[in-house]
Parts: sequence; C-alpha cells; structure tokens
Amino acid sequence: MATLGSIRAQAGQGPAKPSRRHGFRSPPFLVPLLALVVGTGASVVVARALSGSSPPLNRVPAAAKASADSLAAAPDPAADPSGFAGFIGGQLNGFWRQAFRAMYPGGTPAYHPPVLDVFGVATSLPCFPLMDFNDGPPYFCFLDDTIYLPTQYVTDLAASTGPQAQLAVAYVLAHEYAHHVQHLTGLGATVEYGALRGAAARQASIAYELQADCLAGVWLSTVLPPGTVGQGAMASAQQTAVLLHGGEGAVSADTHGTLPQRQAAGWTGYQSGRAGRCTSL
Repeated sequence: MATLGSIRAQAGQGPAKPSRRHGFRSPPFLVPLLALVVGTGASVVVARALSGSSPPLNRVPAAAKASADSLAAAPDPAADPSGFAGFIGGQLNGFWRQAFRAMYPGGTPAYHPPVLDVFGVATSLPCFPLMDFNDGPPYFCFLDDTIYLPTQYVTDLAASTGPQAQLAVAYVLAHEYAHHVQHLTGLGATVEYGALRGAAARQASIAYELQADCLAGVWLSTVLPPGTVGQGAMASAQQTAVLLHGGEGAVSADTHGTLPQRQAAGWTGYQSGRAGRCTSL
C-alpha cells in the first residue's frame, strides 16, 4: 500500500503531513457546517448562484474524449485505497492544469494541487476544529486547501460497487477536486464564506455541489471512452457513493441537490465533456 509520502509524490504535492490519531470519534455522518444552506429546487441556474461562474469555465475547450480506459491501470481501490487516490489525483491535477491555462492565459491564478490527506483512523481539520473526522464521506476543506479521504470509506465504497468500484471512487475524488477548483477560481466563494442568506444561500449551496458533480463528469469523459459506462451504471455508482456512510445525499438533499439532480449533473458533464455546460444545470 502506498504511503502518504508516495501519494504526494505521485500527485505532484509536497511531503506528507504527520499522521494524527485521536481518542474520540466523529458522529456517524458529518454535516458540512460551512455550506450554510437548506432547500432545493427542480432546476438550479448555477451561473446566477455562484459568483462569476460563466467565465472562466466557458473558456475551457471541450475535453478530448478518452480512447482507452485510463482507470484500468489504476491500483485496486479496495486493496490499495491510498495508491488509487494518488493515481487519480495525478490525473486530475494534469487535467486541471491544462484547463487553467485555457481559463487564465496570463497565468494568474495558476493551478496548484490540493493536499490529499489519506488517513486510516482519524484526523482533525480546521473546517471542523472541535471534532475528529473519521468514518464520514470525503471532504474538501477550503481553509487549508485539503481533501480529507478516509481509507475506510474508499474500501467500503469499492466493496459496495464491485465492478464499478474504480468509477465510483474516481467520481468521489473528482467531485472533491472540483471543489478545490471552485476555491481557486472563486466560483465557490459565496458558499465558502457564507456571503448569502435564506433562499439565495440555499440556491448557492445546491449550485455549488451540482457544479462539482458536473465537473467530475467532464473529467471522467477524459479517462473513460464513450460507451465504456452507461448512464445507468454511472447513476448507480453515484448513488452508492452519495449514500454510503450516511453521506451528504442521504441527509442533505437540501444542500447538495436531490440524487436525480446530482446524477443528471454528472451525466451532463460526462456526455458533453464541456466545463462550460457546468455553469447552468
């Protein structure tokens, strides 16, 4: 199994952070406290809910469709969750570096990888300073620009999805990397900093999450050739990922969108291969 240091080496990151173990556990699910929202809608116009979301995503050219299944070369996520995360992280970083060159021809801001903190027992994070993050779903914390990935979640998701394990875990990672992109570009600022209240905040949170699902689908189109995965298979993988470990979709459709909305957003990204399609869902 890969070490944290090797993960960061594969993904182009710095040295590993020291492991952190604590003696108390988090609740069975982790409610995203910084997504200050409730409510849902049948249709969400992301461009209106996220500040400045039309540019720069519309500048990203259509993704080159994969000619071969790139996930086939990845380590088994059930046997080596850290190795799989490092492999996928490297591919995601490569994709987003190219996208940033198109979005920002002047080079500012430039893309830099998030920290990928893969842990096996428990860890702490600044977004939730008073509790341990242990067996909940993965989480991107913008305060330290880190994706927290519990290995137990990865192995359980892989076991639950079987033949779709690589797809399911890759989707989860791509969704969290999309949050990192939203942070770097400012697309997620209204949600991250709680700038809105009431109905506007509810709309912004759902838009933020659906956009991340859509951008995950765009990236998947670059590693899974057309016809490799059908809409039903992708929807099934998403459903398991969302509901596993009391995940976000199980308890907070009002902050992340309903499961059908999330599945539709992911499929839109995958079919179109266009990040610009992720500004209006």
